Amino acid sequence: MRQTELVTLNMRELDRLKIIQAIVEMGLKPGSAAERLGLSVRQVERLVIRYRDQGPSGVVSGRRGRPLVRRWPARSCTCWRTRRDGYVQHIATLISVFAPQMIPAERWRQQNP
Repeated sequence: MRQTELVTLNMRELDRLKIIQAIVEMGLKPGSAAERLGLSVRQVERLVIRYRDQGPSGVVSGRRGRPLVRRWPARSCTCWRTRRDGYVQHIATLISVFAPQMIPAERWRQQNP
């Protein structure tokens, strides 16, 4: 018999767990479970195998607690920050040059009915 362990699940994983339990205990078809979960039948079968081997912790995502794979390096973040600051300065310059020539929208509407 398995030892009791504490497993933290988010709502999505909890839904998966209930459906996988229905497959194992009540004979729900993997095809209908795949439709409900938005997964392929093969992925559902893999979840069932992991559930039988590991229990409820088998349904938890294996990526939990790991850093993002597609995360940008810190260097490129500072590069974007520098660009953004440059754009802000550029826009401020444009406003200071063209603002005196601009007329308020209300006066423009009166001149151009």
